[in-house]
Amino acid sequence: MTALRELLAAQVADGGVEKLSDDEHVALADEIDRRVAAVVAGRDFHSREGRHLQWMLGDISDGADLMRTAPRAQAKRLGLLRVVETLNYYGREYDHPGWTPLHP
Repeated sequence: MTALRELLAAQVADGGVEKLSDDEHVALADEIDRRVAAVVAGRDFHSREGRHLQWMLGDISDGADLMRTAPRAQAKRLGLLRVVETLNYYGREYDHPGWTPLHP
């Protein structure tokens, strides 16, 4: 999750959300999906916490999908903001040392 947060931190800094082109949204969405897959690999989601994490990862993937497939730039940005919001929620819900919220 830290690697995913670091990836997005660079994108949302200094209004970067507004500056991404359609192709950059798609490339970022692909990288988000790769990092989500790395989090999922080998993880057991049968516990209550695991199911909650799985739900959050699904929200992140949904945001990435919107970034990839939305026909308008505003909707692509909305997908990115959904990913950011979910990562911030993760940071509030889990005791992750050193986690800081993202500010788009």
